[in-house]
Amino acid sequence: MSTGAVPTVMSWTCEMRDDAMVISLRGDLNGAADFSGLLGDLSGKVVFDLADLGRINSGGVRLWVNFIRAITADVDELSFERCTVAFVAQLNMISGFAGNGRVRSIYAPYLNEQSDEVSMLLLDVDGLDFDNPPAFDTPEGRLVFDDVPESYFSYFRNVR
Repeated sequence: MSTGAVPTVMSWTCEMRDDAMVISLRGDLNGAADFSGLLGDLSGKVVFDLADLGRINSGGVRLWVNFIRAITADVDELSFERCTVAFVAQLNMISGFAGNGRVRSIYAPYLNEQSDEVSMLLLDVDGLDFDNPPAFDTPEGRLVFDDVPESYFSYFRNVR
């Protein structure tokens, strides 16, 4: 995740990476978000990089779900990378939040057992044991998953 402050106004950048259009979102997903600048311009493979996505409110959920529905016909392959905890929470609660897209990586809360500090670690979803998330030994201490796996990973249990 980015270390800078996340702005409250949604913005994005687009770049071609290999054969995919990568859209990096930045800011809060709320009722003021406007995706009209992306509609009609997306086709083929599309990847959303969500590392700098901030908070998500109910107005943002509605706009996002409608946006994802609108691009589904034109996009051959839709995926999401570096999904924030806020995005994962919405995946778990809102049917169709990812449309027909595939979540590739997520940030997850990890507790350092030595320092008692929580940090976000990026996890690749492929091959992840959702019942028993991995622990990591680092020079600073052992990092263990700091949430309830059944709850945090509920979306992924349903899309297997």
